Amino acid sequence: MGIAAFVVDTFGPRNVAQTATDQSQLSTAVNVADALVALKLLATHPRIDPARIGVLGFSKGGQVALYTELEPFRQAVIADDIRFALHVAFYPYCSDWYMSERLTKAPMLLLLGGQDDYTPAGPCRDYAAWFKSKGAETTVIVYPNAYHDFDFEAVAPAFVRDLVTGKNCDGAIDLDRFTVAIRPTGKTSRPGRPRTFAIASAGEPPSAAMTRRGGGRPRTSRGFVKRVLQPGG
Repeated sequence: MGIAAFVVDTFGPRNVAQTATDQSQLSTAVNVADALVALKLLATHPRIDPARIGVLGFSKGGQVALYTELEPFRQAVIADDIRFALHVAFYPYCSDWYMSERLTKAPMLLLLGGQDDYTPAGPCRDYAAWFKSKGAETTVIVYPNAYHDFDFEAVAPAFVRDLVTGKNCDGAIDLDRFTVAIRPTGKTSRPGRPRTFAIASAGEPPSAAMTRRGGGRPRTSRGFVKRVLQPGG
């Protein structure tokens, strides 16, 4: 069995260099739509098995890997039954949860840094538990000493200022009922009263952005992909 990789560049064609310091430049919904359009394209390739296409993302891309598990997003772009066969999210942002009773129920793998203070592991563990409660096979692995961007080569963790984070927002966006709520209180609002959850991190301690690569991490995701996508898997 061969494996092909298709890299989706959401930023370049839109002249966006990065969104870490200004999330308003590009909605994550754009990334989600791009990934689903890529799935549609790949499914037409004669050498690609449309039933064995997965999505893997890092940080903001990790959000995409999670959100494409939600059927309302998938069905907004894809009219037929084509869906991702697996979802792998490296250190995604999980403080705001998009939710639905309708999932694709493809297997999910979340790889998180225990020292990540930009996209903390705690909300991701809870979000994964929510996905699991809705019927998705979900695996969470936390590397206790790893920071954000832990797959980057670096001599030591580096501290990055001026990042935008929503790590204390705790939003719950219900795609079935079109409501927005604060998870700890359950207080809801409806469309027509828009709420922005992303907040600037000015005045907060700087976020640790990277640490040195750990040798076991690539094998973890590789084994998951092989298990799910292999014939008969």
